[in-house]
Amino acid sequence: TESGSLTITGSVSGELIIPGTLCFTGDLNGGIQASQVILKNAKVLGNIICAGNVEVDAGSVVLGNLTASNAVIAGALKGDVDVSGHVILESSAIIKGNMKSKSIQMNNGAVT
Repeated sequence: TESGSLTITGSVSGELIIPGTLCFTGDLNGGIQASQVILKNAKVLGNIICAGNVEVDAGSVVLGNLTASNAVIAGALKGDVDVSGHVILESSAIIKGNMKSKSIQMNNGAVT
């Protein structure tokens, strides 16, 4: 893995600031700052600020704003999405909030 990358499974209370890639599974009561974020069956109560790509799988829920270069969202997100590049909303995605990006690909079944 790249320097500063971290994989966490479990419950965390507080901000996660990671210089590399964060792969998170579990419950987080706090925000994330990382160069890349991968959420797998995660519940995040906080904002995600990412210099690179964010992946939110179908089993994940984010209650907070998402800022990134690119995003692939298959789970649920309640908050604003601000992406400088491309957003892909998979068929299982549910978004409640404002979306801003260069382009949005919304697959059949996604809800905004």
